[in-house]
Amino acid sequence: MTNSAAVLFRVFGSDTSAQDVATESLDPAVWPVTVTSAVLHQCAPMFRERLRERHLLHELPQNVQAQLTQLTRETAARNLCGTHQLQELTARLSGRSPLIALKGACLARTCYRDVSLRPMLDLDVLAKESDLAAVREALRSLGYEQSPRAQPTAHAHHEPPYVKRGLLHIELHRSLLGQPDPFSIDPEGLWARAVPAAGTPGLFYLCQEDQLLHVCLHAGYHHQLNIGLYAFIDIAASVRSPDLNWQRVVGRARQWKAERCLFLMLEMARTLVGAEVPREILNELRPADFADDIVRMALSAVYNKRANGYEPNVFLSQIITHLVMEGGWRSIPGQIRRRLLRSPEMRTRWPNSAHAPTWYGQLAPLVSGLLGLAARRPDREHLLGRLNGARARRWMVPTG
Repeated sequence: MTNSAAVLFRVFGSDTSAQDVATESLDPAVWPVTVTSAVLHQCAPMFRERLRERHLLHELPQNVQAQLTQLTRETAARNLCGTHQLQELTARLSGRSPLIALKGACLARTCYRDVSLRPMLDLDVLAKESDLAAVREALRSLGYEQSPRAQPTAHAHHEPPYVKRGLLHIELHRSLLGQPDPFSIDPEGLWARAVPAAGTPGLFYLCQEDQLLHVCLHAGYHHQLNIGLYAFIDIAASVRSPDLNWQRVVGRARQWKAERCLFLMLEMARTLVGAEVPREILNELRPADFADDIVRMALSAVYNKRANGYEPNVFLSQIITHLVMEGGWRSIPGQIRRRLLRSPEMRTRWPNSAHAPTWYGQLAPLVSGLLGLAARRPDREHLLGRLNGARARRWMVPTG
């Protein structure tokens, strides 16, 4: 973990006093790269708010204060735009096909004090299987097209993103989980417990208990903990809700077979951002085979996060993690086809792509990634973090 990331995590840590952070972090050179880390972890507005709460914001250089303020304003504008997009979509559907807003689209409105705090990169909505065709038609009638960058088979639980210039992408989910995820979620129960979104007819939010479980499953299992600090801030914000019923959370986690994932994510949120999880709930959820090494292993995945996309070290780490932890040597031909032998036009559209459009450009990220692993410690730590995240994900799988 870099020094700039260490400052970010210490500011959010519950056992760190404001004086400790101020004493260790007054070097003006530290703060710009710390803000970069906050952007990487998708928590810059939360970071600014945390600094304000700890009476540290005024000690930052003026240019850094201005940068954080600008990022917060941009988040507010993006979220307001996203709210308008959802209102436009539900109005086009005229209430005939209800939608459930997921993740940031829900959390920004239900768990945070204002709309400027929770950054969103896209809008996730869940539709009933019988309504998918109507929602697709509504999106197309509003001018959305499916992204040419998308990999059609990458996610079984949602369709390739719908995009429109200048607006947030919309991901249309058919379920919360992909296949063959080892969890058991009753979709009818989700819809029965969903609550209407105020001011937007036809739009719903997951109930507080389902929302917390989905955040934990999404960040811990789906992303293998290769996710920003924001996910744990989401958990902390969710558990502060006065409407949250802990016994329902525990009971539903058992119904979903997700109690191991829930326990680990709650324990990590308590460690990383001081989430106020009742000790008796953690004791009730604690699996018999739990050891502290599992938390340390999982934390390393978060501490060593790097930008997503096809930057060479990330590209190679994805391949190695898949081969070692999931696919085995038999998956090597499929990995080569999927990651190296796509058309040049597709590869060069990937974010942070190091691919060149020529034939030898197919191997550029692989060679560059190997050189990086040999020469750069942060690249090796990122690979180890990804492997540890995959190991923690394997531990989350239900045992019964």
